[in-house]
Amino acid sequence: MQEWRECDFENINPEHLRTQTTEYLKTIHQIERGLPVNSVTLSLKEKVEEMKEKVSVITYLRSPAMKSHHWDLIEGVLQQKITTGGPLTLKILEKFNVFTFHEAIQKISNQASSENKLEVILKRCNNRYV
Repeated sequence: MQEWRECDFENINPEHLRTQTTEYLKTIHQIERGLPVNSVTLSLKEKVEEMKEKVSVITYLRSPAMKSHHWDLIEGVLQQKITTGGPLTLKILEKFNVFTFHEAIQKISNQASSENKLEVILKRCNNRYV
């Protein structure tokens, strides 16, 4: 999971992340049934559940419809500019508390998707009548 936190955000596949976290949780539940309660299993379970909670926000942010002006809106919600000095990572997004703004980010992502659909319709209309 540390690998996910430090890799370039542009390279994260949200669907793969969702699948992996679900599989990890299933494995942890199987381990819990077979072993007595221990700190290692509890710690791993906590980290995986934490990541699973972030998957929906990651999905919103990785939407292909998200453009720079949508990121500007997100920075407005955060009330700070996301500066990285390098590639954007989950670790940096965590530092900026992005995951505490789930609803606002969902709304911006939905807006981006709606705008994208309108752009596609406009292009079709333009191509038809040009």
